[in-house]
Amino acid sequence: MPAKQLRWETMDKSQIPLAKLAEQYYMTCRAEGLTADTLRGYEEKLSRLVRWCDEGTLDEFSVELIREYIAYLQSAPKYEGLHYQRADDVHMSAANVQNHVRVIRSFSSWLYRESYTDENMLSRIKVPKAPRKLVKTLTDDEIRRLFNCLDINTTMGCRDAAMLLLFLDTGLRCSELIKINPEDVHLDEQWVKVMGKGQKERIVPFGGRASNLLHRY
Repeated sequence: MPAKQLRWETMDKSQIPLAKLAEQYYMTCRAEGLTADTLRGYEEKLSRLVRWCDEGTLDEFSVELIREYIAYLQSAPKYEGLHYQRADDVHMSAANVQNHVRVIRSFSSWLYRESYTDENMLSRIKVPKAPRKLVKTLTDDEIRRLFNCLDINTTMGCRDAAMLLLFLDTGLRCSELIKINPEDVHLDEQWVKVMGKGQKERIVPFGGRASNLLHRY
């Protein structure tokens, strides 16, 4: 008699290592065009979960396990596992814990979509709340002192002053500014095209002083 053909939905997948599933998830995310920075973040966070689970298997992945893991993250030292340590007892920030939980929830959704699990087991897991703090901005005096450190009559000083003023005018991320190409900058119209998070382009205007410094540079 011919061998019985097994269907993917009926196969026992409970003993698949979480590390192997995480690798498959990275490959899926890469194929979907996620940026290198996003992929690194996913890998770092899921690798930490896998290590904490002591290289566990899919049958160990549960709501109870993840709730226990979240509690561990909330009390984990901020610099745990790094080659340097702070003298003070600083815990991982609430915002960082939120990012870990979002990645794990996304991983759980993928397991369900790919039929590794019969349900999205972490759909009941809520992202922990984090305090919303006001961003501390530079004072006029602090901005003045920064510019006083720069000599716009030198190549490097003019460049740094143009970058600083562009930051202040636009609120660009550092990663966005360093990726700007000359053809992205439109000095006469006073706008710049930037590639932001999620590979999304946008147009950002800047002021006349920044335009003059960029012209000078």
